[in-house]
Amino acid sequence: MAEIVKGSSLRLIGTYVSSPLRWGIITGKETDIHEVEHLKDRVFGISRFTSGSHLMVCVLAMERGWHPQLVKFDVQGNFKSAPFSFLPFCHHH
Repeated sequence: MAEIVKGSSLRLIGTYVSSPLRWGIITGKETDIHEVEHLKDRVFGISRFTSGSHLMVCVLAMERGWHPQLVKFDVQGNFKSAPFSFLPFCHHH
């Protein structure tokens, strides 16, 4: 997936994981983000590049027609050890 995001001519044609993994978009309580479209041009907090959180943001961008190479990321490492202010998945930069 990382190579696809970088612009490779590779294409994903199937999936490997068949379990019902659930991903969510988390924001802080005090936010102007109320719909997925409000995330465009925002900075996404991820654990690390090529992680599940990074991959899912790229998938979201592609599904919404946002150019994945223009999406901005804030790498947080392990979310459990991140300061509370960095817990939101997406925040305004």
